[in-house]
Amino acid sequence: MPHAPRKIACALALGLTLGSAPLAAQALDKIKIGLLKVSACGPVFIAQEKGLFAKEGLEAELAYFDQPALVPQGIIGGELDFGIVAPTAAFYNLAAQGAMHIIAGNADEAPGFKGLVVVASNQAYAAGLKTIRDLAGHSFAIGAAGTPQQYDLGVLAQKYGFDYASLRQMPLGSFANMVSAIVGGSADSGFPPLSAARQAIAGEKLHVLASIGDEMRMTVAVTMTAARTADTNAALVNRFLRVYAAGVRDYHDAFTGPDERPLDGPEAAEDYAILAKYTEVPLATMKLGLIHIDRDARLDVGDVMHQIAWYKAQGMVKPEVDGAKIIDRRYVVPLPEN
Repeated sequence: MPHAPRKIACALALGLTLGSAPLAAQALDKIKIGLLKVSACGPVFIAQEKGLFAKEGLEAELAYFDQPALVPQGIIGGELDFGIVAPTAAFYNLAAQGAMHIIAGNADEAPGFKGLVVVASNQAYAAGLKTIRDLAGHSFAIGAAGTPQQYDLGVLAQKYGFDYASLRQMPLGSFANMVSAIVGGSADSGFPPLSAARQAIAGEKLHVLASIGDEMRMTVAVTMTAARTADTNAALVNRFLRVYAAGVRDYHDAFTGPDERPLDGPEAAEDYAILAKYTEVPLATMKLGLIHIDRDARLDVGDVMHQIAWYKAQGMVKPEVDGAKIIDRRYVVPLPEN
């Protein structure tokens, strides 16, 4: 093989001639992130669009799902490296087995912002369903048992003094199905994410009675990874979190004022366009409202523990589930308790 060194030298010379970009591209580590096409995933959309993953040496593939339960399943199965999704009873049960860890906060309900919204079908509204107090005795669309919509309903039932058990709950699988059922009148009410209901709201196909953020504070979504990734590849987790944190700060500063109320900042126009692109909704419809995300992606640990306790009381989460073992304190920054 007398010519091998010459070939290697030529290849190196060619690489130097062309610059370092091809070599850098080859060095990118691939990760796969499970998401829904909702504004809560905005920090990842912004990071992807603005090239923040590449700057950290990562090539991110965004995998979209229409059912929140599929994201944790993908992480457990090894198909996904990271995910952003609502914490459900099923998630808590699976995570408690050591399969998944929460590594950062994501979306939360906050005054003035629009995460989950209380909506009524036009038919039910015309028949008298006009406030949260009027929900008792009506049909209520949910994605599946053990979801945040049920948790919210339980908290609001206690707040307003109506019977939680009086509602006929209809599991429909996905947010799109929830909205379709309410628009069609087969379900009287529901708490879909604004992201899923935007176009129906813009078309006046249902009535918005309230925003959950104006009624209660709660964690709507979290950022997660497999326990094995958190335990054996801290370097990758921290690289991902650095990019995620940058996207979160960009999202927060674009849409949030100094009083933590909605306020468009200098980057709002650009970021609205990015969210509209990745969620595939019209720009004007996107501007109907967004969910709040803490600037430092801190996690409301107290609320997560309260959610687990509520699900346990409903028989949806196993008694032995320990939330403290699900929240990975090596990565999570807790939100200070009030």
